[in-house]
Amino acid sequence: MTQTWNRYIELVINIGTRTGQPLVESITSDNPRAPLDIVQADIIRTRLRFVTPGPNLSNPLLPVRLEVGDTPILTAKKRSARGSNPLLIATDTWSEVADPLPDGADEADTTFYYEGIINADTVAVANAIDSISAVDNRLAILWEIEIQNPGDTERSSLQWPGGIIAQVYAGESNPTPAEPTYPAPSAILPRAVAGKYRFTNDGDLQLYNPTTSKYHTLTLSGADNSVGINFGIGQL
Repeated sequence: MTQTWNRYIELVINIGTRTGQPLVESITSDNPRAPLDIVQADIIRTRLRFVTPGPNLSNPLLPVRLEVGDTPILTAKKRSARGSNPLLIATDTWSEVADPLPDGADEADTTFYYEGIINADTVAVANAIDSISAVDNRLAILWEIEIQNPGDTERSSLQWPGGIIAQVYAGESNPTPAEPTYPAPSAILPRAVAGKYRFTNDGDLQLYNPTTSKYHTLTLSGADNSVGINFGIGQL
């Protein structure tokens, strides 16, 4: 069965951990997720989901809804010398979206995610990519999610590693097809075959006349049903 392509990435963040990798595989799996890499100049719709450790192995994670007025801020910097480097990516505008409830479900069981845009098409990203070596196509970065309360008097942050991959396609025009280099007719047409016929440089077929020891160009003339064969003057 063909699946619909989801034009977004989903990040599930375990806000109950202070060690290791806060990104987990899904809302039902607390296995750490692989580092988050994106491609330079990508602009990606992103969903944030927040979870906290559940009560048992059957329920390893529980969904979390941010309090009213809380603001997630997702940023990224070059991993080396982070303090002195500019922000490469910053997203502080997120919309809270409620997941549809199954028929008969209690509204109290509604879960939520926060949708925004990760924009890697920034001058800072382009400059940082230009600074890496020509043989390396990945810039190591550090992601950070900070959640601020309405007055910005309380802040909680989590970090995880990732990368920005140098883009291949940057909107260039398609390459111009190369004109094939054809060899000259003399290079591909046999000059003589067993002394019985040959082709000229112009592609004409000549038959060998053993009486004259010369080749004669063969041509056709005449209308349909009355085609005649003509032979040219002999050539050595």
